[in-house]
Parts: sequence; structure tokens; C-alpha cells
Amino acid sequence: HELLAEASGNLFVLQAIQQQNRLRRLLEFGSYHNKRRVKEWCEEHVAIIDALRENKQEQAAELMRKHLQYAFDQVNVKSPRV
Repeated sequence: HELLAEASGNLFVLQAIQQQNRLRRLLEFGSYHNKRRVKEWCEEHVAIIDALRENKQEQAAELMRKHLQYAFDQVNVKSPRV
């Protein structure tokens, strides 16, 4: 995540991702026992990197959207509604 933010050249985006990563690590700590989900995370990251390497920006963007939406949905499922 940070590598992509750094590559953007946007300091705000980089700092936002760094903060998000700190919070994410706290939330995900309990999820690492789910080996299936960890494998899916890795596959999602590899697919995004592959699309970027092949200069397929639209595909990479769509894969990132799906990856982030799933992560967002998981946080909302685990968080109590107020």
C-alpha cells in the first residue's frame, strides 16, 4: 500500500496510507488466523501489481477498488453500528 502511495508522489496520500496501515494492523490482528483470507489478500495484491506491471491502469484501478471495498465491508461488519 505504501509503495503505491509513495509512487504517486503525493505526500498527503502517503501519510494517509501510513495512518490507515497503523489502524488496519490493529483491526486485522485477529484475522491472520484465517489462512484462506490471508491467501486471498496476497492474490489480490499480486493481481494489482501484475496489472500495473503490464500497464493496465484500468484493470489495476478496478482491482484496487474491489480490494478496498472488501476491506471496508469487513471493517463495517466487525464494527458495532451506533
